[in-house]
Amino acid sequence: TTTTTSIAATNFSAMDVSNGSLRGAEGLVEADSINQQPSAPRRRRCCNCKRRYLCCGGFTLTALVVVLICWGLGLFESSFNRDFDVGLAVTFAKLAGAAYCDEKTLVDWDCGEKCISGVSKPVKVCQGSTTQVLITSFNGRGLVSFEGTKSTLSMFQDLRTWSESTPWEDCNGCEVHSGFLAEWLSLKYCIMDSLNVVGHGRGSSISIMGHSLGAAVATLGTIGLLNQGWTVREFYNYGMPRAGNEQLAEEVESRLKDAALYRITHHMDPIPHVPMEAIGFKHFGHEVFFDTSDNSKFVLCPKAEDQHCAAQYSNLIYDALNVNDHLDYMGVHTGSANCKGSLYPGSVSFKVEEGLSGEPLRQRQQQEQQQLLQKQLDQPEIHRQPSLPATLQVQNRTEPLVI
Repeated sequence: TTTTTSIAATNFSAMDVSNGSLRGAEGLVEADSINQQPSAPRRRRCCNCKRRYLCCGGFTLTALVVVLICWGLGLFESSFNRDFDVGLAVTFAKLAGAAYCDEKTLVDWDCGEKCISGVSKPVKVCQGSTTQVLITSFNGRGLVSFEGTKSTLSMFQDLRTWSESTPWEDCNGCEVHSGFLAEWLSLKYCIMDSLNVVGHGRGSSISIMGHSLGAAVATLGTIGLLNQGWTVREFYNYGMPRAGNEQLAEEVESRLKDAALYRITHHMDPIPHVPMEAIGFKHFGHEVFFDTSDNSKFVLCPKAEDQHCAAQYSNLIYDALNVNDHLDYMGVHTGSANCKGSLYPGSVSFKVEEGLSGEPLRQRQQQEQQQLLQKQLDQPEIHRQPSLPATLQVQNRTEPLVI
């Protein structure tokens, strides 16, 4: 033992000479301390012990204020802002417009310029009470495109004066326009069956689009198909009227929080302003507003009724003179024009003089629209008889779309 100790002491003495840190026989004691792990460095507190909660809390509060200011200034870009694709929006506008074309040309996928590439047969068409729906596959995903009304001015007048809402059992607390609901219910089961036929049954991902009345019915269809087990990945709508109350708007945003949801509006299109907000109808947000014909210039409004978007034009009488804004979205005629066999661009039916085409035709159409609108606005308001159910009112009217 003595020998061992002496050797250890001698070894540490050598270390003393080389390192100048240990001395003589104390080397044995120092050897034990060398084997110990070095203690962890003490953490620095943001303040002294007595005031650390106040100090650290102040830093946290300051950071929170900075975050709120940045959020208020829009410096944090949401996925809504990042992901909008103008090219895809134009493509879906064409498919929304294709839903206006003749059923046979759709089934053959030979409807003109709106029958774009990327669609796979079979193509199914469902006939509702007043509109039709196109169901097919587009780039490998199920696609459902809702037709709007073929009489824009009739729809505008109906929405201006006839705005009855009704509870909807598929959406807790939601009240929806009774005419839109009647149209969705007339299409619901055919759409679900057709999705199965084209290979996109329950559990599949689908894209939905619609224009005008079709956009409103598509909104109800989106909730309805989600409830039936489909996954909606994309919902693009164009020139949509308000479809229901605030609860419906919240339901759409909540259920589609992970989807591409875009409500696209154009300049002074009058249809997004009806039925009126003052009587309980609300839009959902996610608005993309095009104020000009330049597709590169648009405004994104995450919240509904933002004055930076379509809400800045809310004079219904004046807006109604700009029906053409409802028929043109990003350079795509979203009505029945440019369908194979269509004679003229527009949704207002009038006699076309032989040889009239191009710009003279468009001017004549606009003149006819304004005359028809003024005639309708000069008529007294029409009100529902409260004793008749909304569905009977829909069936008894004689115009192309009754809501």
